[in-house]
Amino acid sequence: MRLFDTSFAATFAATVPATLTDMAKRSLDRLLQPLDEHQRQALEEQISQDPIRAKQLIYAISGSDYVLQSCCRKPSLLFDWLLAGATDHPLTPREILHEIKTACSDERSLVEFDALLRHLRRRFISALYWRDLNGLADLQEVSSAMTAMAEGFVQQALHFHYRARVRKYGMPIGTASQMPQPLLVIGMGKLGGAELNVSSDIDLIFTFPESGETNAKAGQKAIDNQQFFDGLGKQLIKSLNENSADGFVFRVDMRLRPYGQSGSLTSNFQALENYYETQGRAWERFAMIKARVIAQVAMPDSSDSTTNTQRYVEQFYQIVQPFVYRKYVDYSTVESLRQLKAMIVQEAHRLGLADNIKLGAGGIRDIEFIAQCFQLIRGGRDRALQERNLLVVLDTLESMGQLQTQEAHGLRCAYIFLRRLEHRLQAYQDEQTQNLPEDELARARVAWLMAYDNWAACARDLKRHRDVVSHIFQALIAEPGSDQEGIAKQLSGYQSAWLSLGETAQQYLASQDFSDAASIVSALQQFKQSRNVMSLSASAREKLDRLLPQLLYTVAGLDKSEHVLQQLLTWLEAIVTRTSYLLLLVENPQALHHLVKLFASSSWVAQTLTQMPSLVDELLYPDNLYSVQSK
Repeated sequence: MRLFDTSFAATFAATVPATLTDMAKRSLDRLLQPLDEHQRQALEEQISQDPIRAKQLIYAISGSDYVLQSCCRKPSLLFDWLLAGATDHPLTPREILHEIKTACSDERSLVEFDALLRHLRRRFISALYWRDLNGLADLQEVSSAMTAMAEGFVQQALHFHYRARVRKYGMPIGTASQMPQPLLVIGMGKLGGAELNVSSDIDLIFTFPESGETNAKAGQKAIDNQQFFDGLGKQLIKSLNENSADGFVFRVDMRLRPYGQSGSLTSNFQALENYYETQGRAWERFAMIKARVIAQVAMPDSSDSTTNTQRYVEQFYQIVQPFVYRKYVDYSTVESLRQLKAMIVQEAHRLGLADNIKLGAGGIRDIEFIAQCFQLIRGGRDRALQERNLLVVLDTLESMGQLQTQEAHGLRCAYIFLRRLEHRLQAYQDEQTQNLPEDELARARVAWLMAYDNWAACARDLKRHRDVVSHIFQALIAEPGSDQEGIAKQLSGYQSAWLSLGETAQQYLASQDFSDAASIVSALQQFKQSRNVMSLSASAREKLDRLLPQLLYTVAGLDKSEHVLQQLLTWLEAIVTRTSYLLLLVENPQALHHLVKLFASSSWVAQTLTQMPSLVDELLYPDNLYSVQSK
């Protein structure tokens, strides 16, 4: 590679760690291959003479295969955009929205329109990855730019397809008002909170004010408003979501709409209100906190139409407001959160998501839950909490004294760290993933992009942040009346007993309502020396060492506690090599409580679970435990 015959070699050596040298050189070689001689020479000259730009290029194409592929497919993107200074200044929402609107202002065919959206998306995303991977953009810039992109593309696709359907069917008119009807697009999740991540899908809900029919004229076919807007929604989704030769714009997820995938694609206001009044579930309250109108059809030019459109937006918020925020201090939210968290832990266990920085313990979702739980408890009374952006909510909770300064600081730092890490995981293949890499090379690349010397250092800080989040989260959802300080002291005592299993351990267990502490110590020693336990990896042993104190604490004080514990140890010995079960019980005290309750209540259940350990998957799911199943 002629590049390494220039001053670029020194920049490369100072930028890339030895473990990633071969990978980075392969990326550079791929970048040069599709270039003609003139382009190659121009690139070599520029980055040899500009060490800063050279360093940025190395980070961008080594950290994002998407950027590399984009530059290989369209070298003009590299020369006319990325190397021409476009990445030197922040990508502002105003700039992004203006460029999208200007580019989409001309009349085009559907094929041309969809291709244009994908071209714009590739330019913006490549520039944003470039800035993010080089530490030029903070989380606020990245999230705001991604949110603006989503809003701009949704708005333009909505206008394009609305006009096309009006030409074919006429304008949808409300039966009661006799006014033209718009479609409101509701952004949910991070889109609603203006905190979208770099390769996120977008969660949407479609709604319109009134039922009615289109005012078809000669040559047009009249259809009802539901049919008009359902078709509009499908076309909008296709323009954004379809993966063509030019790629896609945004993956669209509609599962948060009323009745989920089985419900209508669009709902009028009356249907929406009826649903949330009679069918809305606890998890939907959490989801609707971030609901925000991100796009609506621009109605025919007149002051009346502008006023009506704004009135419809306000009417939507009036529908969801009482569903989300109660007028009283709503402590039932904590129990809803416990149940919701249990469901997520169960699903994470099933899918093996312990290393998922969003759904795993102490991950992004837990931080969101902490903020949203306070919002649902007190947001009906304290309107300052009716805020969509998570970092703003944490600031508000701190100022209100609901979170201690140290807690709020810990959650902010953890959130920013986890989101930065999430972006580096997603940038490589431009895919929606929050799973930590497993192979050493990928880990080394992520650590380098996170400004660490190695993966071990990055993993230590990751664990520290997740531990902070887990501690705050567990305190928030603790059972009513629980003495957290007392529990922590008892768990520490059980931890010492489990690790030592000597005379001191026997004395401590006797002080904790175990009538035959000697037999307990003997059973624990036998379990610890069993073949399965002795064969555990260091990681699995660490999980077991966290689980046993919790198990002893949960069993203590039960009738026939020694007998129950012996049965549990027999079961545990059978499944101990399946670390996913250990993790499930460690991270979900409710699951452990249900398991102990099962063993204590029925010898038959204990025997069956020992013979068929995998049944615990179903039996630990609270909804299945105590409900009568229909035939």
